[in-house]
Parts: sequence; C-alpha cells; structure tokens
Amino acid sequence: MISSCLTFLALVFVVRGQFGLLQIPLAIGVAILAQVGRGLYLKGKRAGVIPGCKLLKIDKRPPVLYLRSFDFDATAGGETGIPDSATMPFIPVSLRFQTYEEVLARILTRVGPCIAIGKPGLQKPIVGFSRLQVGDNWRDEVIDFLKRSALVVYCAGVSPSLMWELEQLSNLTSRERLLILVGADTPEKWWEQASPFLGAMPKFTVRSESNKVFLGLIYFDKNQKPCDELIIEDGQPLRTLMENALDPLLRNLNVVPRSKFLRWLSRPRNIVLLGLISLAMLILLLLSWIECLDLLCFRA
Repeated sequence: MISSCLTFLALVFVVRGQFGLLQIPLAIGVAILAQVGRGLYLKGKRAGVIPGCKLLKIDKRPPVLYLRSFDFDATAGGETGIPDSATMPFIPVSLRFQTYEEVLARILTRVGPCIAIGKPGLQKPIVGFSRLQVGDNWRDEVIDFLKRSALVVYCAGVSPSLMWELEQLSNLTSRERLLILVGADTPEKWWEQASPFLGAMPKFTVRSESNKVFLGLIYFDKNQKPCDELIIEDGQPLRTLMENALDPLLRNLNVVPRSKFLRWLSRPRNIVLLGLISLAMLILLLLSWIECLDLLCFRA
C-alpha cells in the first residue's frame, strides 16, 4: 500500500505542477522504486510458501482441506477488497497486502496444516493454503483427506468436480467439520443441487460492491444445526471480521481463537495509539527521574 501511495502522490504532484521540470525524473524514480519494492515484497512472500507435501511432514496434526474451483484462485489471490493489483498498479486502492485466501489460512492454521490440491502445471506459488501436487488419482487423494481432515473448507460451486467433492464430503465428513464459503459468483442453482447432500440450509444472496467484501459462511454446530454469517468490510481488518465470524466454529472444534487484544492490535491506528501512549509514559517517567535527581542534588 505504501508503495502505491508514493506512486500515486508522485504522479499527482507531476500532473498538478508541484515539481519543476528538473524534479520530474525524481517523481518518476520514486514511482518506479515504489513499484519495485512492492513487487519484491510480494515475491518474498511467495518465496516463503511451503509446499503441501513438506508441510504435512512438519505439522502432524489432522489437516484443513480447502476444496475450490481452480478458477477461484484468481479471485481469492487478489488483494482484499480490491481488483487484482496488476490491473491498477498506480492507484492506492488498498491498505493491505493479504489475500482472501491468506487471511482464511492464517485463521484456520490454528486447527491444522492448511492444504489444497494444486492446479496442474501451476508455476507461481499462491500464498495461503499450501498446494499439494497430485497426479491423475486426485479423487483418491481427496477421499483420503476427507476421512482424516480436522476441517473441510468447501467453496460453493456447480462444476462437476465440486459437485462430486460435495457428494463425497456429505458421506465422509461430519457436519461440524465442514465450513462452506458462499461468494458473489455462487450460482443460484447451487442451493438446489446442494440440498440433497447437506439438507436444509439458510439461503442468502451474496453480492459484491466497490470497496467492500461480501462473503457468506455456513458452518454447523455440534447438533448439526446450520449457522450462517455474512461478512461485510466496514473498516475493520478482514482478518478481524473473519475471526469474529469463525470463533463459534473454532470453539466447536476445541480450538482457542486469537485473543481480543491481538485483534485490537491488528488495526494500524491502534498500534499508533499504543505507541503514543507508551511514548507519553516514557516522557513522564524521564521527567520524574530528572526531578528526583534535582531534588537529591539540592539536598546534597
């Protein structure tokens, strides 16, 4: 975001004539450096992605399985609440670098290692759920994971593969270990096709508007009663919104959610406020110490 803001401000100053002709190259240089820094940051994040096969060896807990259409990766891989950054490189349209999928994976990693079947031929790593590359026997791998996963995250869709996965998870996965994501692109007919497998569920419409995130969540309590949440970005970090919505699910799985204080700290303005308070207390402490020294020197 910082790089995008610097780029935007540099261009605004040039357009408005705030820089002289000799300073125009400086503005262009700032814009280029900002974009290069942003690209290096994102590249560094991708370089730190752990492949699924390695992650399963490191973390022996039952995994969290992420089922989705491969086409959904392009949506979940975009920055939170904005279009893909490649289409708007010079506009400061986001305060975050985290993707939808990355936010969800960071929350659910408390449950277990987050795994997804990788798209065949995928070259660029995706930050979020670790991809597990499988061959033509991907159906066998999915069935095996459905049997032993601590949680299954299912992105609603009507592709043949997704409907097959829905049928399998309805038979192999208990309802309280299921989380359904309903996005703005979920077709109306999905509700009808999913009903025979999952039974009656709360039906709602998820829509997308500019500068907001609309995402529907469906999970089941210990009595297999469906519960739904509609997440709308209202200025809070997306991670905080999703954590608040997923807290009941985590507790049903006997997982301790992130503390309220850490969520409070996740907002930049709260970090700044805490820093200012700490600085003020430090200044008061120094003033008190200086006054004590003066008093001791006076008595001496």
